[in-house]
Formats: sequence, C-alpha cells, structure tokens
Amino acid sequence: MIGTILRHSVVLGTTGALMGASFGVLAVGFGMSPVMACTMSVVVYAGASQFVALGVESAGGSPLAAITGGMLVNSRFVPLSLAVSLSLNGDPEENNPPMSWPYRLVSSHLIVDFSAAVSIAQGDARAARRAFWISGWVLYLLYIAGTAAGAFAGAALTDPDALGLDGAYPAALLALLAPQLRQRRPGIAALAGAGIALALTPFTAPGVPVLLAVLAVAIARLVPVEREPANDPPSPEGES
Repeated sequence: MIGTILRHSVVLGTTGALMGASFGVLAVGFGMSPVMACTMSVVVYAGASQFVALGVESAGGSPLAAITGGMLVNSRFVPLSLAVSLSLNGDPEENNPPMSWPYRLVSSHLIVDFSAAVSIAQGDARAARRAFWISGWVLYLLYIAGTAAGAFAGAALTDPDALGLDGAYPAALLALLAPQLRQRRPGIAALAGAGIALALTPFTAPGVPVLLAVLAVAIARLVPVEREPANDPPSPEGES
C-alpha cells in the first residue's frame, strides 16, 4: 500500500513539478525575482491561486484583488479540509489519538486535491494519516523543486497544458474515487456537482462553478441512506 501511494504521488508530483516550473518561468518573466517566486510556492503552495495572482499583478491590479482572486479560486479547500479532518480523526480507544494542533497546522498546508482524496479513500484513520503525509510531502517538495528549476534555470515549459498534463490530475482523482461513487449518496453528489458546474460555466467567472458545485453535498444529504434489512434470529422451537 505504501509503495502504491508513493508511486502515484511521484507520478502526480512530476506533473506538479512541471506546473511549478511553468509558474517559475512566468513569474520571472513578469519581473518577479527567482527567490520571490520560490518563496511564493513555499508559503502559498496553491498553483491556481499563484497563477491568478500573477495574472492580476501583471495586468496592473492591486494586491488586494490578487489575494481575493486567489482565495476565491482555492476556496474549495474549505469543505475539502473538513472531509480530510474527519478521515484523519483518530480513536483514542484504539491507541490512535487525534492529531495535535501543530500537526494539524502543518497538514492544512499540505492539503491538495490528491493528498485529500487519497487519505479519504483509506479504510481507517491510521492508514489515512500515512497516505496523507506521504502524498502531501511528495507533492509539496516536487512542486517547490519545479518552481526553483523554472525560476533559476529558465525552463522552456511555459505551457504544460499543451502536453495534455492538465488531464493527469482529474484522471487520477477519478480513478481513486471511483469505488466510492458506487454508493448512493456519493454518486448523487458527484452527478449533482458536475451538473451544477456545467450549467454555471458559460455564465460565471472561472472557479465559481467549482465553488458552487459544493451545494451538491446538501442535495445528496436529502437522499435517504439505503439500509440493509436486519436479520432477525430464528425463534426457538416451540415458541409461538
């Protein structure tokens, strides 16, 4: 299990490294120093928000507008963090206490789509923690390394989407979450979320459809949970 998680994390982390290199090249091209570009990846660690902030700054927007745009794009991590918190919550009776606050602060910085999904998909809190820390650190370090390579070496990958790498993350996440979609509520939430996002995409700004797709969780909560019929023990012979 650890080897599988590590292998998948390295594959997706390589994609993240290429995205980080793209950000490093563009940031330096827009006048940001290599050290500042690397510092932004270390402190912010949110590719979409970093590109949004870079675009706003290059267009002459204010720092407040850049920060607001970045927060809007990555606001999906609020419900995602709640889900991760539930999956990582330990059980003191099983000698697996909940994480302390210092660990929670560090883990909040490492949350990305893949690290969250791989931890939620585990069967128990101990396995969820192990999967989260492995995937979280691998993706984080590779993204920073990619940013440094792009910023200092001037890598030529200014558009990784041209190689189709933008499809690696959603494809991997779909494969990881596919078993959960067989259940009634998760399946309805996924379909409703996709419908909301598709319906709003032509009329709203980028990032807003994904944010509002969270409403699908409320829709799924209205669906009754299928319960297996209870198996009543057979009554003793002679009992009427």
